[in-house]
Amino acid sequence: MAASGKTDIRNVLRSDGAALKDVLGSFTNVEPSALKPDSSLEDLGLDSIAAVQLANALLLQLQLQVHPDELFKVSLNTLAEYAQKAHPASMKLRSSDRSNANVPSGLATPLLASDSTTLPSSLVQVISQLAKVPFEHISETSKLSELGIDSFSLCEIKQQLERIESKQFVFCDIQLCHTLHDLAAQLTVLPLSPSRSAADGTVEAAAETQECLITRPSLDRSCNPLEILAQSNSIYEAASHRSGFAGYWSTVSPLQQDLLLSYINEAFITLGVNLSEQPQGVETPTIPCIPKHERLVKRLLDILEARYIVRQCRGKVLRGSDCIDVDTSARLCEQLRIQHPSFECEAKLLNLIGPRLAECLSGKVDPLSVLFGSAESRHVMGSFYRDAPMMAAHTEQLISFFVSLVETLAVKSQTPIRVLEVGAGTGGTTAPLVAALRNTRVHLDYTFTDIGASFVHKAKARWEGVEWMSFAVLDIEAELPECFRGQYDIVVGTNVVHATRDRTSTCRRLRYALRPGGVLALSELTRPIDWYDICFGLLDGWWLADEGYAIQPATVWMDAFEKAGFQTMGHSSGDSEEANTQRLLIACTED
Repeated sequence: MAASGKTDIRNVLRSDGAALKDVLGSFTNVEPSALKPDSSLEDLGLDSIAAVQLANALLLQLQLQVHPDELFKVSLNTLAEYAQKAHPASMKLRSSDRSNANVPSGLATPLLASDSTTLPSSLVQVISQLAKVPFEHISETSKLSELGIDSFSLCEIKQQLERIESKQFVFCDIQLCHTLHDLAAQLTVLPLSPSRSAADGTVEAAAETQECLITRPSLDRSCNPLEILAQSNSIYEAASHRSGFAGYWSTVSPLQQDLLLSYINEAFITLGVNLSEQPQGVETPTIPCIPKHERLVKRLLDILEARYIVRQCRGKVLRGSDCIDVDTSARLCEQLRIQHPSFECEAKLLNLIGPRLAECLSGKVDPLSVLFGSAESRHVMGSFYRDAPMMAAHTEQLISFFVSLVETLAVKSQTPIRVLEVGAGTGGTTAPLVAALRNTRVHLDYTFTDIGASFVHKAKARWEGVEWMSFAVLDIEAELPECFRGQYDIVVGTNVVHATRDRTSTCRRLRYALRPGGVLALSELTRPIDWYDICFGLLDGWWLADEGYAIQPATVWMDAFEKAGFQTMGHSSGDSEEANTQRLLIACTED
């Protein structure tokens, strides 16, 4: 201790405050011996974004709740004294310590006061960091969509606020058209569960939008993408056997259908409707759900009708002739894992959302939080997009087509082949595609894009060492920015365009990104897989399509391509049901 009775930060940093030293050092890059007791963190070069990260780190590593704004106001001595007030074992401040600590009251004040009429600074700073928008450009009237905030980003905003404040929050019916004032007003504070860990992630910055690309002359090429597509058809059957997708519809699908029926039945019972107790022919009670899930409930009833569990007639739902003779979802899920180990990632995804279907339908739980709200759930989703047998088989076909196309284009090109990936998400297609392209001698410019800033940021961190890759946030439902127009030889996307309002308009915007003779290559599901509805049917994008349902046959896609202005088009095909479940959809612009 210093003679004045004040805590000398150098003493703290030399002794049991070593953890504080590590945290401060990582954000200020200043050695402890150079720290002056009266120095402020601002003097040491801390900026506003780093303040949010430092506040988060202090909470995660030292359990010290500090408002980011206060970090600019206090001296290192004050911060050290606050740290020394922490319990030596748990590093958590006792309530008595907080009340007696000689620190500004803001250090221990909840960041989101219930009576606040202005935007909490922590919310503004988290959004600024995630969306890469300067603080001065954020106001109460700023719309989430205008700031580049997407549905997945909402989950990250919620998580970061919970970590900063050590509280649980619920966003009640927030839409992307809402303003930040709406978002702040809808923040509902819940008690933090004792079992909840605050150390399952950190605040991450959003990716920077790429600069405009330079237009270059059209390629002189003689290749026919549709011929290359036909060649790729020949490798599909072998790929489906390697991935385990061969024979899916006859061997795996029946068990998944039973599991789906069990999840639906258990959810309906939880919601107060037990179909097993209803006599045949009697009108069944209405399934309670929030309005946004009414279309999903209708789809679930269609699935039940296909098994004669219910019968829909003139707007009424009647009890059907067949009984619900399936095992519990827990047993069936385990059976799926044991009998079909290649489909374990799908079993995990079903088990992630199925048991919570009733909570999602009733609005008690946000499906996005279930599917993307934790590190574990994001791992499950990433594994599905990467490892699911159908995804793996069709990705292998896509790679075969893509590499052949790129190598053919490169023969007469004097400049890099430019590729735009849209809706790249978790990188399920990007990873194997980039790995395959690395084995070629083709010079590339590959731009990874997604509407979600969080996805783009993670991709940028993952592939930062690939010099020919760039990253940008791009909403394919918005007007295409000028810097993307006419710049690319190939636009590629997997399971993304189906989740847009108007696939023809979306395809037209993607055509604008292509140069003359460019190729659009989409991999899309063209045959419904019923269990997808209880996962992706809970998300808004599943129901945006003007056709009323996201999954449409290849003929609908060909019609959309033609209306979008493409000159030639085609799709993959095969002799098996599996080959025609997900298709490569190819469209070419005029040379």
